[in-house]
Amino acid sequence: MKATPEQLTKFQKYYRSHREERLAFNKKYYSEHKEQYSIKRKKTYKESNGEELRKSKEYQKQNRERINKRSVELRRKKRIDLINLYGGKCIRCGFNDWRALQIDHINGGGKKEKATFKGYKDYYKMLKQERNSGKYQLLCANCNWIKKFENKEY
Repeated sequence: MKATPEQLTKFQKYYRSHREERLAFNKKYYSEHKEQYSIKRKKTYKESNGEELRKSKEYQKQNRERINKRSVELRRKKRIDLINLYGGKCIRCGFNDWRALQIDHINGGGKKEKATFKGYKDYYKMLKQERNSGKYQLLCANCNWIKKFENKEY
């Protein structure tokens, strides 16, 4: 049950109205104290004698379906956000269904570049940062394959 505005305490009202400021402060604080957090995590892990890892594995085992579903949802959301950053439609034909849109490397070499990243998160992060570099474009699957054939990139 959600509290009505009249039921909120002063602290809760302040907390809700200054959310963005708090998040920015926390992010800055964490980045400035990253090394201390890392040392603390390592120390905690050593002291637990592997108990933390055992608990984590047990949780993953019991909640595999839920974790997988959440991963798929997060990846889909990140992909849709990235596609929208690149204009949301194919630059050749105007097709706009996100399921068939692909980020194309204008000068080729996408497969090699993608292989240098550990996972999709780092790759998507780089694509967001490089969106105005002129190295990438958004194409539908058909236009992308036609381009590959025309440029003999297969």
